[in-house]
Amino acid sequence: MSQSKVTKKCVRCGNEFPIWIEIEGIRRSLTNRESCLGCVPFGERRSYRSSGSRGLLNSWDLDSFDECKKYDFYYLVGVVATDGCLSSSGGSVIIVQKDRFYLESIKNRFGIKANVAEHKNGKGLISYHLQIGSVELYRKLEGIGLTPKKSKTIGELCIPKEYRVSFLRGVFDGDGCITGFDNNGNIQWVWKLMSASKLFIDYLRNLIFDEFNVDSEIYKNRMVYVIQYGAGKAEVIIRKLYAQGILSLERKKLRCEELVKYRN
Repeated sequence: MSQSKVTKKCVRCGNEFPIWIEIEGIRRSLTNRESCLGCVPFGERRSYRSSGSRGLLNSWDLDSFDECKKYDFYYLVGVVATDGCLSSSGGSVIIVQKDRFYLESIKNRFGIKANVAEHKNGKGLISYHLQIGSVELYRKLEGIGLTPKKSKTIGELCIPKEYRVSFLRGVFDGDGCITGFDNNGNIQWVWKLMSASKLFIDYLRNLIFDEFNVDSEIYKNRMVYVIQYGAGKAEVIIRKLYAQGILSLERKKLRCEELVKYRN
């Protein structure tokens, strides 16, 4: 995911901080304040974070979540790791998707106050953004191992073992695909995960082996690393992939169900 930013000088400390971020050619405002987040008095930060479309969640305290919602939180971590980013300003988490209903389901699941915004790039292609203004969430994701500008540097993350399957489902919904093509009357199925980071794809391969006891080779396709599994191994993964939590990208889930149905 390509990113660039526009900065301005903080009127209090003189340091540069980002006020715009551009993701895949789509420009989004991060803030209209005159000071960087570090110079804003703590009592005033809520008003900055809750302005505009970003909104606030009441709490990202995992201890207040039931077990099902904890599964969905780590699913969200997988989505942000692949289809999202942490803003350089330190106060927002942004998810970009083509499916508006999908982002609405994430928003509703966690009670996020932000609006899902529609954007059109220079080629007229529409995407949807969910920008979550929460320092609490931002810090939790940092603690797990996510960073701004992570596409090529992301590596192993701190995911508790009991939530790794949910995390992998989020990764699949972000940067995975499942394809089926005709081969002399038989459909050849392939389940894939992709990443621009070799460290991350190595980590995912090991995680999949630990959780599902299936393995595969990694190869590079242009600028991304790919790990793929044939129909038999893919079925093993899929049968466990949707067992935890309730969030998923419906079109990919239906495609996975199609593979299982074909093989049985």
